Amino acid sequence: MKKIFTKGILLLALSAMFYLGFCFVINKVQISGKRVACWFNPFFQRKGGQEYRIVRDWQPEKNYDIVVLGSSHAYRGYDPREFENAGASLYAAGSGFQNTLATYVLANNVFKPKNDPLIIVDLFDQTFTDDGMGSFTRLIENLPDDHSAWQLVSRQPDIRSFNSYMCRLFSKNIAPEVPDEPGYLRDGYCPKPDTMTVLPPAMSGDKKFNEKFIQYLDRLLDYFDNNKIRYVLVSHPQPKVDGYDVFHEQFRNKISSVISQHKAQYLDYNSNHDLDNFKHFADANHLNQAGVSLFNQRLIADMRANGLRD
Repeated sequence: MKKIFTKGILLLALSAMFYLGFCFVINKVQISGKRVACWFNPFFQRKGGQEYRIVRDWQPEKNYDIVVLGSSHAYRGYDPREFENAGASLYAAGSGFQNTLATYVLANNVFKPKNDPLIIVDLFDQTFTDDGMGSFTRLIENLPDDHSAWQLVSRQPDIRSFNSYMCRLFSKNIAPEVPDEPGYLRDGYCPKPDTMTVLPPAMSGDKKFNEKFIQYLDRLLDYFDNNKIRYVLVSHPQPKVDGYDVFHEQFRNKISSVISQHKAQYLDYNSNHDLDNFKHFADANHLNQAGVSLFNQRLIADMRANGLRD
């Protein structure tokens, strides 16, 4: 029995050494300008891009009036210049397909301003239908400290996220490998200049919601309530396509108990807008600059009407 135990420990030690050596090699060797690690993990993003930019441009000592958390809607749909014109400084801390678990980790560990800003949580219904792995691996590589990155891994245990974390540890000192998103301006904001020319396909009604992300919406609002952090939930406008109203109503039903429990204010512009599909949207999910300006001006007015801004 003792011999079996000893051999088992030896096998584990050799496996760990092989794994660490393998991680070291695939993060040092490049093929076609990419670390080998990036070819092994299809969810893994090279260092850089929007996730890298938002954590490096963030100034924790600055007194932001508004911080926006959420998916690409958060960094493409909220223009700091529009809010400055209304007398408020804004930081758009969005990341690709950011879900509520990722938002919870970011709110607790990274985007914690010293003053008392209003937090806008942009709720993109489609992020609640995903497993979140694409969002997690991009953030794991680019968050400013190991603790924050590990929080993502520990809250969503998965071999893919663990491998991404190990790759992070072996690539700490490398320079950004990919540039900023095209069109990046400042304070997290990265508009899309395009104008949509083809109507998006009809929305299917057979999508299932990730219950864990519903639970983390509840945890996120608990965190805000317990720490007396002011917040508002917002759903960014979407193009008007067949089936989307039905899907979005299903989403609203899924989160309704959480919103009621926390007495949260929810400003839902998903289809409640007069924007034109071909004038104000860049693609199936994002506004162009003309649409952003109209949306932001309406949002600012509604925030004032709801007592969220002076």
